[in-house]
Amino acid sequence: MDSFNQSAESKSIESTKSKGIGNSAGNKPAGGIARDNAGHNSAVATDEVITATPTQAAMNAGATTIDLSADPHDFSAAINHIITSVQEARAANQKVILMLGESHPIIAHKRMAELVRRGLHDAHIKNPVIAIEQAHNFLEKHLPDYFPGQDKESFRARATQALATLKTDDPVRYRHLQRLVHASSIHHSAPITSLANTSAWIDHEVDTRFVDLARTKDYHLDITDPPTRAFIEAHPSPHPDTPDTSRIHTVDRDGIRLRNLWMAAQTNDILAEDKNDVVILKTGRGHLGGGELGGGELGGGKEHEAPYDDSLHNIFAQAQDDGIKIITVFPETKKDAFQGMRSAEAQTAMNDPDTIILRGGSDAKHDLSSAKLFERPLKEELDTLTKIDERSGLTETTPQIKDIFDWQARGGQYTNEFVQEIEAVTAQYAPSLFQKAGRFFGFS
Repeated sequence: MDSFNQSAESKSIESTKSKGIGNSAGNKPAGGIARDNAGHNSAVATDEVITATPTQAAMNAGATTIDLSADPHDFSAAINHIITSVQEARAANQKVILMLGESHPIIAHKRMAELVRRGLHDAHIKNPVIAIEQAHNFLEKHLPDYFPGQDKESFRARATQALATLKTDDPVRYRHLQRLVHASSIHHSAPITSLANTSAWIDHEVDTRFVDLARTKDYHLDITDPPTRAFIEAHPSPHPDTPDTSRIHTVDRDGIRLRNLWMAAQTNDILAEDKNDVVILKTGRGHLGGGELGGGELGGGKEHEAPYDDSLHNIFAQAQDDGIKIITVFPETKKDAFQGMRSAEAQTAMNDPDTIILRGGSDAKHDLSSAKLFERPLKEELDTLTKIDERSGLTETTPQIKDIFDWQARGGQYTNEFVQEIEAVTAQYAPSLFQKAGRFFGFS
């Protein structure tokens, strides 16, 4: 993954206020809310359109289907329903795990986490934690991008040592550094939307966690990372045909199983913290209920079938904790319907009102792994993102990305902020001999 400080020279780069999310007077739902009344073999075979409010609709059996086809860029009906579901859970004194599935390059899918966060804020549900399907050591792994070369090897070692201490001593500051690295990296999937999300989370000091196992550049679990290796060893595969545990691909069956177990454990740990009542868990759709996976769904360019048994939905369901409400949001695309991607077992298990299927929404995408970093696709992504925000009722937030040059400048700004902050952290927690001598003689 490139960072803005690396790519600014090497790659060619040829708002309106609206009504708040969650304001039912200002956000007329586009399309209808439906309930599935299907049997075991197809969770979405028959839809019954419900004209009642989401609260009344929740009393009907089957998964919730929200039709967005009247205006594919307007997600307000979905956001309003999700917010109502969270409000009802909190009123019942339940904590909430809200799983937002996405196909990573699809702009609307990637934007959902910020749309929902803003909706929760407007509904006075404060401080949701956003948990991202991102390697837990993303920050440490990308230090060489900012401090490359052998002459910086000593600094990188001290910075890694400092971060290990910071993670325990000041986790809030550590997570701020994580956000800065995330914001200053050019992400292959919907890069402008990725930066727009992280910019908002930095600006509003949103508690953001990276909750995936460490991985290598060739999409294998990274056993050189001690926590990842320990977790693999503590959770041996139940499958007799398990490959060498030193080479587990991230989307092999065992890779998915281990990653989902880790993400579920991380999410539960977050909820166990006193101040945390709502976690927005942002992952690829294949993690939610299993099904067919490919390079676009979970990365790595491989095709696999992930069973429901290993899915996040099943892991959380097996816990059977009445004090936690699990809400699963599955956005469909023109090619990938819920029943087409999920097994009969998954459809049966997920066929309840807390499974929310979004149908007919925008599936415009931008994927840098299959396109160069040129102005036209970036401009198209920005245009799509602007439509989604305006039509979904996203109130004006700061900072906003105004154009392609602003996107570049914002990434560069976060790069500079990160470099200054990591240098300060390293000097504080793992000073060099020169810095120690300076302190001894009272120079710093």
